[in-house]
Amino acid sequence: MEKTSINRIEDTIRGLCQFENRIAGSKNEARAAEFLIKRLQSCGIQDVKESSFSVISWKPVNCQVMIIEPLRRKIEAALFPCSPSAESNGNLMAIDQTSNETLNNGSQIGLSPWGKLLYQSVTTAYHQAVKLGLEAVLISAPDDGDLRKVVIVDSGGSLKIPVISISKEDASFLSDLMGSSKVVLEVRTEVDVDPEAQSKNLEVVIEGNKESEHEICIGAHYDAWFKGAADNAAPVAVVLELAHLLNEYVVNGGSLLRTVRFLFFGAEESGSTSFYYWINGSKAYVAANKDTVIKTAAMLSLDSIGFPPPAPNSIGATGGLLAFAKSIQAGHGNASNVTFFGPPGYGSDHWFFEISGVPTIYGLAFPSKFYHTQKDDPDNLDYDGVHFHAEFMRSALFTLANAPLLPLDMFGSLTEIERILTHYNEMKDCPFDTASVVAKIKQIWGKKKAFEKAAKSAIAANNTKLLEKMNRFHVLTARTCNRTIGRTLRSSSSSGVSYLARLELIADYMEIRAAVNRLKQMPIANLANETIKRLESQEDNPFSWVSIHEPLGTLEKEAARISRVVENELTNLLEAIDAIWQDMEELVSE
Repeated sequence: MEKTSINRIEDTIRGLCQFENRIAGSKNEARAAEFLIKRLQSCGIQDVKESSFSVISWKPVNCQVMIIEPLRRKIEAALFPCSPSAESNGNLMAIDQTSNETLNNGSQIGLSPWGKLLYQSVTTAYHQAVKLGLEAVLISAPDDGDLRKVVIVDSGGSLKIPVISISKEDASFLSDLMGSSKVVLEVRTEVDVDPEAQSKNLEVVIEGNKESEHEICIGAHYDAWFKGAADNAAPVAVVLELAHLLNEYVVNGGSLLRTVRFLFFGAEESGSTSFYYWINGSKAYVAANKDTVIKTAAMLSLDSIGFPPPAPNSIGATGGLLAFAKSIQAGHGNASNVTFFGPPGYGSDHWFFEISGVPTIYGLAFPSKFYHTQKDDPDNLDYDGVHFHAEFMRSALFTLANAPLLPLDMFGSLTEIERILTHYNEMKDCPFDTASVVAKIKQIWGKKKAFEKAAKSAIAANNTKLLEKMNRFHVLTARTCNRTIGRTLRSSSSSGVSYLARLELIADYMEIRAAVNRLKQMPIANLANETIKRLESQEDNPFSWVSIHEPLGTLEKEAARISRVVENELTNLLEAIDAIWQDMEELVSE
């Protein structure tokens, strides 16, 4: 398989970026899909499967911000996703994101800095503006010359008021103006919303030689805000380039042990009102192709590559593939210094594969001041960085498609589970027994040398039957670990432990019990139920009464529910680890 061509990749990037604002369900998203189909066909790939799915399409038609007092001046502006159509004239005010007062003195429009946190700061500003009863809120972009838009994370649908991005310079001008006089703004926004729009996924399949039951997937989303060169034309261009090269390799007589699927997802940036308002295309694909997902031995995903330095190039991987990812040599200029991490969180199209258990590798260059701004265009891309990710994924893809024994390190994943469970077990007063699972994992580790010896013998003897058994074992083990290990967005934790996807509830249980015990130190909390009912009904109740008993009962019930969930999860995990042990014993004995 030949090396990737950065010139062809750049041609695809520039072609895709001509469709600006490729928003979920929009005409430009559809045009981008047609462009990709034609581009694939020009590479000799005629069979491109199209799969449509429903989305809520939100398209900005107009966004105008005008100063009308004490002077007239137009402010360049961009509408945040899911903002409504609105018309308002109001006094401009700087909003304090910690204020709880509701304003009742006429129409007002807020002005807020972006804040330190990419998503959370603007979300806080929006909710504060709504609480204050404002007509709209202007958010200052964090860097000079930029307009930036992100989705208000927890809105789950249409916003109540327009949230509008303005440049840092204009925000500074408005702040100075407010210091010397009253500032009145006119805000006009117009959007088209279609709750029954359609987006589509594209799929190209290059068949393997049927010797393996497993498949490899690689994908990226093609929708975008603004031109979206790094996010996400460059990743799409890399996936298309790899489809071109692998198809050419097979046409010229090369063979593949495993089938490879190239996926181009729509509607990653927006399109629904669910918790995952983003990643809609890959979510729809996983839901509609469960048989394919079950066969997938690895999912390679790319998002936001090519942001220029100092944006760091990173590779995330689930435990079973992290060592393999680190072994790949694909340096290109300033992109050779790469950060590895694992497991990937729920930031992009790999996520629904990952939580289905599929081993995952995720490439990105993030964070960047150009992210979701009008400066994310082809002229600002770091093509060395794009080429690094292209070559990295080329090497990973070709190896995974052809390796007799999949390079999955189950011992690394099991070690991580053992480490986390040991940490839970060492928590003071933890009522849950995680030691049984830890003991079984240590038992598996005792067979590591024998297993590795059997694998080497199978490869040397080209024992395809045994190798396929081992691959099946590797994939099933990886799925067990991937469904168990997860990332949780906790800003802090008194326990300071790491988390398993569902066993994080151990820490929650401990914190609830600690809260209950603290509340029970209140003398009134320990009164009998009959006493509580009697005292609550008496007007001359001598106690400084606090209605703590119903909340305490709720917390007690919730603690009991969490306890049942944790015990069930530990039972299931022990059964899964025991099954891994038994399968391993069988393979070593063959």
